[in-house]
Amino acid sequence: MGYKIKVLENIMYLIPSKKMTLTEAQHLGKAVFPFIGGHIEELKIDMSNVIFIDCRGLSFLVNLHKKIAIGRGKMVITNVNGFVKEVFEVTKLVNLFQIL
Repeated sequence: MGYKIKVLENIMYLIPSKKMTLTEAQHLGKAVFPFIGGHIEELKIDMSNVIFIDCRGLSFLVNLHKKIAIGRGKMVITNVNGFVKEVFEVTKLVNLFQIL
């Protein structure tokens, strides 16, 4: 668990650690989900540190996207590269997420 979260007004900034696996997804969920649906209108996820993501990490991102969309919020993922970028492309999540 080396993630960082910062909330400024109605924007949440999330920087996950190197590996988004089951354990990391569980910890991130406990930290992030209570904010979503409240006053958070935009979630910005900086994936620059992430070198590995498994199905639980992907599931966390999909569920997060769904939850923020219900509240008419926006989720943006930035700095995706390497293995993680390939996983997003193969799973077609590049069509679901806004990736910059």
